Amino acid sequence: MIELDVHLMASPVDALIDVFAKAGATRISIHPEATQHLDRSLAHIQALGCQAGLVLNPSSPLDLIRWCIHRLDFVMLMTVNPGFSHQAFIPEMLPKIKLLRQTYPTLPITVDGGVSEKNMSTLADAGVTQFVVGSAIFNTKDYLKTITNMHQALKQ
Repeated sequence: MIELDVHLMASPVDALIDVFAKAGATRISIHPEATQHLDRSLAHIQALGCQAGLVLNPSSPLDLIRWCIHRLDFVMLMTVNPGFSHQAFIPEMLPKIKLLRQTYPTLPITVDGGVSEKNMSTLADAGVTQFVVGSAIFNTKDYLKTITNMHQALKQ
């Protein structure tokens, strides 16, 4: 079975939660700005049998997690400003990742944006457990080699 991870960056998001859960999503993550009632939306994701995630933009405060931690299966940190692909990783996000790991040591951390084989081991050392990778794979000629190199970077 293939797990379907859906990152909804749309507003309003609540109606889309139902659509994607019905389509077979196993994980659904949302931005706090996309809903009027974050706790209710996250609870709804879980009630539909999906893992619930909170997505924070680079400038979003980590304090948002404090008020909904009881509803979270993971947190996704955007490590670029959302909106388009091929952006470079924002290095100032590393201290934020480390602080998130220190504050919530068991919470899975996903990063999305600017992830490549060059920075994966640094991100993992900071506390990242899951990676969203797009351009770093799709802009290469040999996807398998690139993915293999990424796996190797994480083993170092």
